[in-house]
This record gives sequence, structure tokens and C-alpha cells, in this order.
Amino acid sequence: MAIVYTVFVTNTSGSTASYDMSWRHAHDASHVIRFAYGKSLGSGTSDQFANGELVMKSGDRLTITNSGAMDVIVTFDLIKALPVYAFENE
Repeated sequence: MAIVYTVFVTNTSGSTASYDMSWRHAHDASHVIRFAYGKSLGSGTSDQFANGELVMKSGDRLTITNSGAMDVIVTFDLIKALPVYAFENE
């Protein structure tokens, strides 16, 4: 499991460019949650997403697609999943 705390995106191209950012669930690739869609950034400007925590399970994906050169920094904690025990009659 991963808990994403911050995503920082900077447009490093010489002109305005845009990007999309989405979270895709492993259990159903068609289940997409977009939290930046067609976001436009001028040359040298940045965006930061840090108003919550994104809890991702194994196999989930954070996807960023862009129309120009951009640098991305993501801060997160990886948490080892606890083992699941099955007891008789459960």
C-alpha cells in the first residue's frame, strides 16, 4: 500500500503546456478518478496537490500525461500490508 501526500508538477518547457493526472484502481482498469484534467501551466510555473492523502493499494496506478516537458515530484509512504489470517469457520 502507498499513501501519496504531495504531487508537485512543474512545466519545464519554453511554452504553455497541459497535463492530466488520474488514479486507476487495480481491480478495474476502467475505474479512473481524475483529479487534474487538461490543467494548463505556463512556462516555468508549478502546481501542487497536497490537500489530502491518496491511499493506493497494490496494483493501483497514479498516471500523469502531459503535452510538454514537465518535471514531477511525488512524496509517499510505502506501507507493508499486514498478513491476512483466515480462521476456521470465518
